[in-house]
Amino acid sequence: MNENIISGKIMAALILLFCDQQEINKTKLNKLLFFTDLLSFRKHRATITKTNYFKMQYGPVPEYVDIVKSVLEKRGSLISTAYTWGGGVSYEYRTAQINRSKVEGALTPEQLECQVEINRVFSNLSAATLSDFSHDIEPWKSADWYEALNFDIIREASNEVEIDAFFNKHGIKYS
Repeated sequence: MNENIISGKIMAALILLFCDQQEINKTKLNKLLFFTDLLSFRKHRATITKTNYFKMQYGPVPEYVDIVKSVLEKRGSLISTAYTWGGGVSYEYRTAQINRSKVEGALTPEQLECQVEINRVFSNLSAATLSDFSHDIEPWKSADWYEALNFDIIREASNEVEIDAFFNKHGIKYS
């Protein structure tokens, strides 16, 4: 099977799990995906989604995330709601009825463990707080605007220490 299709299915599973039984706004969802991939990279030397993240104004944005959400909406698995405010529109997502065990089955036990841990620690935090967190660590700090983040930079010893301190500070299990 094509690696992009596999990556899309994995991202879809993560999105459905994060949006299950709660509304998540677009920015927060992007950050939850990023931190899940960051945790996976620190633990297993590979991201879960195998996608690029780009340095954008409100934090890392995963490539293809809008396409995956659109497919999920068309299939009736994901419901989006647009809210207008001051000068723009904000989108929130929640799942329709899903077969949670089937969705979880799309992930390996290691991938699911990363998702569960990030959800446990960060699901109750605001998008703004998560954006601030993402801006304080690598690979965000060394990327230029609109550039793909380089997860490999985490392998440098000083950056591993920084990432470990970040996870420890937030009570995230990574070893």
